[in-house]
Amino acid sequence: MRFKIPLALAFAAALVMSGFGSAFAGPRVGGWAGQSMGAGGIYAGSVAGTVTAIGSGTVTVASGQGWQQDSNLPAGTYTLSSWVKVVVPGEGAHGSVSQVQVGDYVRLVVGPGGLVDMILLHPHQTVGGAGGGTLTAPTNVTAAEAATGISLAWTAVAGATGYQVLESTGSGYTAVGVTSGGTPTTSSTTVTGLETGTTYAFEVEAVASGTTSSASAASNAVEYGASSGTASLADVTYSSGVWCGTVTITYNKPLDAASLDETLSDYTVVSNGRTSHPTSVSVSGGEVLLGEDICIGGGALDTVQVTTGQSAVNDMAGAPTTPINATSTLGNGSAVLAWESPTGVSLNWGAVAGASGYQVLVSSGSGYTPVAAANGGAPTTSSTTVTGLAAGTTYTFEVESVASGAASSPSQPSNAVEWGTKASPWVTTGLTQSGSQDTLTFTVAYDQDLSAASVDHTLSDYTVTDLTTGSTITVSAVSVSGNTVVLEATGVPSGAVSPTDLIRVGSAASVVNDADGAPSTQISATGML
Repeated sequence: MRFKIPLALAFAAALVMSGFGSAFAGPRVGGWAGQSMGAGGIYAGSVAGTVTAIGSGTVTVASGQGWQQDSNLPAGTYTLSSWVKVVVPGEGAHGSVSQVQVGDYVRLVVGPGGLVDMILLHPHQTVGGAGGGTLTAPTNVTAAEAATGISLAWTAVAGATGYQVLESTGSGYTAVGVTSGGTPTTSSTTVTGLETGTTYAFEVEAVASGTTSSASAASNAVEYGASSGTASLADVTYSSGVWCGTVTITYNKPLDAASLDETLSDYTVVSNGRTSHPTSVSVSGGEVLLGEDICIGGGALDTVQVTTGQSAVNDMAGAPTTPINATSTLGNGSAVLAWESPTGVSLNWGAVAGASGYQVLVSSGSGYTPVAAANGGAPTTSSTTVTGLAAGTTYTFEVESVASGAASSPSQPSNAVEWGTKASPWVTTGLTQSGSQDTLTFTVAYDQDLSAASVDHTLSDYTVTDLTTGSTITVSAVSVSGNTVVLEATGVPSGAVSPTDLIRVGSAASVVNDADGAPSTQISATGML
């Protein structure tokens, strides 16, 4: 063991003396045998080829071009000795194992104990080609995304027996390994093992009889796969302390709807410690849409994060996208957000630097008009509640910032909000006979859920009229179920009301509030018994 270091050095010196050292600088590489090398002929032999893996103290080579004909050992994984020397073109035996990369052409000099004593790096430069001519660099290297990687093609080089592909993500070029398509024998290949959402460029070298040309000009840059961007929320509503809506995740490329991951539990939306999963998922162009009613929150400007455990969809070329990990702010700090409250519609928006106040404008579908200060239309902070609204009416809002008597242009409109809930103009009736008496029911539906706790139980506030006979039906009970008000009349003489009679149900005032506490419209409904 103590003789190994000087023998390795002697071997390096012997190589230089025999002309191998000049081979790194000149046009010719090879021409020396792998058996019984070094002082006293103690070396077991050598193996030449392409590096496919470098581990902790090991190097793996595959059969490759050039020097392989001088090898007497098989390709495979070899263990490096602790005194291993690396011979680098132009540097001699002063190199480091860290300079050896996957894709390099090397010769491993192996001692009798099976350990690699020396690594000889192949020179990557223009050298003599087959027949003594010049091996030129490949030209016209083009790259295009494919389902499994990036496909490359270039103009074939006369005399080349193969090629070496090099890749870059922006910080220099490194050789692509054999198993990733880096050493084709024809003028095209597909480079695999790439990171999705990452942009690559490529160079190609021609190889023949142990020689390697200079690198080609760089290919066009190609992004493999698509990367996800921001998450945004639309159709926002507010109910019972939380915000609900649909989530859109934007990608930077068109997506393939046919490859969509439709497992809803794979998508997670988190905000303020509240976790939601979508009830539907779809693709539109470069967007993944998650719906419906994904609920988050606490506040109008809360941060929402959308994640997936895996790529949710491929791009149109079939390459996978990056897993979703998109963060956004509900309202993104400037949008006007509106939600129903018991006294009106509450608004929140991003504060404007330098503003001394704001002007709120309202629309129910026919243009925007300023809201009076008495109704919350001139706040000095970035939130307010607009009052004086009509129950069962849908509103949108815009906001202008004000400073020194001047007003800005209006914001984009808020989401639409119906304040209160509107009664249906139709009543559903029912009749149950029991001996000589009938029980009649009259159900009126609203367009939102109602608050059972706020129902008007004053029976005289409700009127039920048989328009066919002109008679009045006395209401004996009233209740609320979900979004309906149910009136009941008991003890009606059998046959007093015919199943073909036209019935009208009304109320003197709003009889119940909706679930957010805003009043409903009064009942005015008609139907057939």
